[in-house]
Amino acid sequence: MWTQIPPELHKGDSWSFDHVFNKSGNHVLKVDLYNIGKDNSLETYIFNVPVLTRYGSIFSDLIIAAAVAVASVLIWMKVSTSKKNKLSKT
Repeated sequence: MWTQIPPELHKGDSWSFDHVFNKSGNHVLKVDLYNIGKDNSLETYIFNVPVLTRYGSIFSDLIIAAAVAVASVLIWMKVSTSKKNKLSKT
């Protein structure tokens, strides 16, 4: 399915466009820029836009959660052993 936007004149350096991709995968975004005013040349830019499902980032989130859990257990063990050592010395 192709989505085409008719040519528009934009003054300035940037332009934003909101679009929702309905399918996950690697989408190709092709942008044609017409240089109106100087030499009327056409420049074409092609961008790869990877789109993940809403569950695509769950694996990285799980790895981060596991790392935080391990770090928490290690800190708790360090604190509890240091408290035991202080109590046994007194």
